[in-house]
Amino acid sequence: MNIPFMRLDRQFSDIKSEILSATETVLTHGRVLQGDEVDLLEQRLAKMLNVSHAIAVGSCTDALLFSLKALGLQPRQKVAVTSFSFVASASAIVNAGGIPIFLDVDPIHFLTQKDQLLQHIRNKDIAGIIAVHIYGQMMDLSDIYAEAQKNGIFIIEDAAQCLGATCQNQPPGQYS
Repeated sequence: MNIPFMRLDRQFSDIKSEILSATETVLTHGRVLQGDEVDLLEQRLAKMLNVSHAIAVGSCTDALLFSLKALGLQPRQKVAVTSFSFVASASAIVNAGGIPIFLDVDPIHFLTQKDQLLQHIRNKDIAGIIAVHIYGQMMDLSDIYAEAQKNGIFIIEDAAQCLGATCQNQPPGQYS
């Protein structure tokens, strides 16, 4: 039996006319990277995430890499990340010069095991955390954030798979 993993064809057929119309508009005016549509996307994301700014980049990999660089990750500093994610979550750490420290996930939700993460924070053996929200689920970062702040450890939230989700009535990005 062949069970398809993703059926983008069915999703596309439902909104085909909207997608083609929007694509035609962008390709007609030619400002693919810095047009009004990108500005509108950034505004809508900032509002949805309850943050002052959102910046669209080429990929989640770029977003993670730029975030690590902006936070001043130094060569060979360690960053905790889930062992269960797309390769970008760890490769951005490597590309920024850091060392990924892989953490286990809980077997029910596939989110990072908080006890392991808290242990690394309290041991101060990491410079930062990439908290990956996955499958539309968010990690509850409230206690993680408090400990990380006390120990000078940054948090980056990878929310690529949870836009529109909330945890304790908070959208992603509130702890990063």
